[in-house]
Amino acid sequence: MRPRRKIPEIFISYAHSDRKHFEKLRSHLSGLAREGRAKFWWDGELVIGKAWENQIMRALQRADMVVLLLSANFFESEYCIETELKAAQIREKEGRIDLVPIWVSPFDWESHWLGNLQAITINGKSIIESRLGETAWKKVAEQLRLKIELAEGKRPVMQIFNEIEEVVQSGFPSLPRAEPASLIHSECLSVSEFWKAKSTWLPEIGFVSVRGTLSQFAPMVMGPPKAKRLLHREFRRAIEANRRFGERKRITINACMSISAGQMVYVGARKNKPKRLLGLYESIVRNSIPVFVLSDYYVQKLLPLFKKSGTSSCLEAIVTGRIFLLNNNFIRRFLARQGLNKILPSYLIDDLCRDAFALEVGGEGTRVEVLPGKARYLDGDIWVAVKANGTERFVTSFVDITKAEEREEESHRLLQETQGNQVLAWYDRLGSIEELLEKQGPFGFHNDK
Repeated sequence: MRPRRKIPEIFISYAHSDRKHFEKLRSHLSGLAREGRAKFWWDGELVIGKAWENQIMRALQRADMVVLLLSANFFESEYCIETELKAAQIREKEGRIDLVPIWVSPFDWESHWLGNLQAITINGKSIIESRLGETAWKKVAEQLRLKIELAEGKRPVMQIFNEIEEVVQSGFPSLPRAEPASLIHSECLSVSEFWKAKSTWLPEIGFVSVRGTLSQFAPMVMGPPKAKRLLHREFRRAIEANRRFGERKRITINACMSISAGQMVYVGARKNKPKRLLGLYESIVRNSIPVFVLSDYYVQKLLPLFKKSGTSSCLEAIVTGRIFLLNNNFIRRFLARQGLNKILPSYLIDDLCRDAFALEVGGEGTRVEVLPGKARYLDGDIWVAVKANGTERFVTSFVDITKAEEREEESHRLLQETQGNQVLAWYDRLGSIEELLEKQGPFGFHNDK
């Protein structure tokens, strides 16, 4: 007898002053509830005669997703901010839930940590500003439907793309600026030395110089290379030891394997964004540091250097950048939704989600110095994301990233291999992921800090 599918439980948090907006959302979500696709909880579910706050906290603890109706009223509500949001934030940091903000009306929230999350918007505007009325709420419901599919683990490729976009959105330091001269580490490090220092003096300094292969192809998985290696090793062992799991997950095993290896690259340079994501590598993609570059610096300084280097998209360089931490919890959510948290040691997942350092380049005290000579050998995985018979998967190939001819040859082979399938996106097409997100239900950014 097949086990019953767990229906995702969704908690909706809103200010009572925004009750009319909540009612609009609820009416557009009624179809999902009738289909049995989701259970929705709001304060209208409170049982009379029982402690109401205990009921709210229990509902938050059961929830798979917390939807926030964001407005000035929401931030003025002490209960929304100090009780519901704080409880939800703890579970989100543990990778147990998704926080899904919906931008209801215009207000200034740039200083709040919620500004680093992807929010549901209408073409970058709030519901009210869009002036679309019922159509706007219909679009919100469509985007929530996609989010529920991601939470069910049925859309592994789309889940990864959406979650990586959220990591990239958080890719600016929130700490106050410091004077570079007093906080820069004087010695130039290798990428390996950078990661060895992460648990000792690295968090204590502001700026560091690292030598490596700088590439326009960014790492899809960010974090300590040793943690990625151990996680991949344990994943392969777990699949061998749990044959039933491997058989059940045969459809998404490619995605699981590729993500756990930490070897996949993609074009992290985005059009019309204030920052570009690059990668700084040593020998293998797994051994990498994410580098966030301000767009002006990228266009004026780096792009001409990449063009001068030919079609390799890689060059040897010393990168001096500001150190900061990324929110890397998308790894935890992905592994949990694929059921991998049940067969992998929890400490390995914790290690990968923790200490995901990155560098910021383009501000005061930062620079990129190009070194003479060709880019060194760099091995990694290129990929094509496809959908066939309703199932999403990655098809990958192992190449020397610095060799343009090898990349092009393998890219052609991958596309030939995936003929007959719907191609969703691929690693080296600028905008392919953005186009996919826009086509299949984007989670727009309320701002681009």
